[in-house]
Amino acid sequence: MKLYGVHLSPYFERAYLALVVKGATDKVEMPGMPAPFGSEELAAASPMGKIPYLLLDDGTCLPEGQMIVEYFDRVFSGPDLEPADPLANVQTRLIARIVDQYIAPHSASLSRPMFGRFAPDETAIELAINTGLPSAFDFLEHTLAGGRFVTGEQLSFGDIALIPHMYFF
Repeated sequence: MKLYGVHLSPYFERAYLALVVKGATDKVEMPGMPAPFGSEELAAASPMGKIPYLLLDDGTCLPEGQMIVEYFDRVFSGPDLEPADPLANVQTRLIARIVDQYIAPHSASLSRPMFGRFAPDETAIELAINTGLPSAFDFLEHTLAGGRFVTGEQLSFGDIALIPHMYFF
């Protein structure tokens, strides 16, 4: 199987971190970007036209970082990223969702201009700093269970979703 993307993508990094935790980085090829962002080649390679995506040996293409992490959690041995406790399980999924729905859009406004691909959008940056991110972090803080990791004492989907975004802050 092949995992396509680049380490500067927090969604690719999420999938990569799952491989690290599972001790499976040697089981998945990581050839990088198949084509430039926005290109017809990338749109043809990935159902959503973005990275990361996982190409399985049978030709199945699995997009979206969180879905790839969940797939890796099921197919590779190593620590479980999905807590067995029902409440912790829901909390870790909620944290991953908060990251995707509330933190990521605003962190992208701040981080994309750093890499020269997008011009700074002053309105989006102001919204991110003054409204979006403070609200997102309030949601996150309300959901954290306390302990070493986001749902207590076990590394989970929520941690793996959050860590790459925290890198940019």
